[in-house]
Amino acid sequence: PEQRGVQVVAYNMNAGHHMDLRTSDTHSAGPTTKMRITNDGHITIPNDNKQLKIGAGNDLNFYHDGTNSFITNNTGELFISASQVNIKSAAGEYMAYFNDNDAAALYFDDAKKLETDSFGVSIQGDSLRVPDGSASSPGFTFNNEGNADTGIWRPGANELGFSTAGTERLRIGTSAIDVSSYFNVTNSGLTAQIYHSGSGDTIGC
Repeated sequence: PEQRGVQVVAYNMNAGHHMDLRTSDTHSAGPTTKMRITNDGHITIPNDNKQLKIGAGNDLNFYHDGTNSFITNNTGELFISASQVNIKSAAGEYMAYFNDNDAAALYFDDAKKLETDSFGVSIQGDSLRVPDGSASSPGFTFNNEGNADTGIWRPGANELGFSTAGTERLRIGTSAIDVSSYFNVTNSGLTAQIYHSGSGDTIGC
């Protein structure tokens, strides 16, 4: 019967010519439009959750589920190549950009907050926020340290702690600076130490 199989239908719409590709989902069902070429040159898939599949194994897929849109790649890596790649919101606001051999940047509400440069990373906002951390796992550490147990952390409100090898060495608060080990003062090869012996204060040279 005619309703089975494939139909290619050309028709007039909005003073232009369109062409539909229609197929049947089952032998008993009539053909429905699966793809359309519009008079202005657009190719559309007018159904939700129907995918444009590319590749011998259908590895690259584009589709819309009625609410969100998806690009999925099931094999290897997904490459985007251009001299500059811009990511913008639906309202046209910048979210990120990536330049060839130049800066990359991240935005918040169309305002640049972070940008890479030849020296590393530049923070454009008012602050860089990291987790509080602890003496053994500071919130701010260093790449070349190896173990992430040396750095700066937040012991409590209005306090700043410094640790090495997972042990607190110095704490700065609103009313005092606490030293957890020896406090050395070195000048011209001579060192003076200030520390607590357990029974009294000691200053040694």
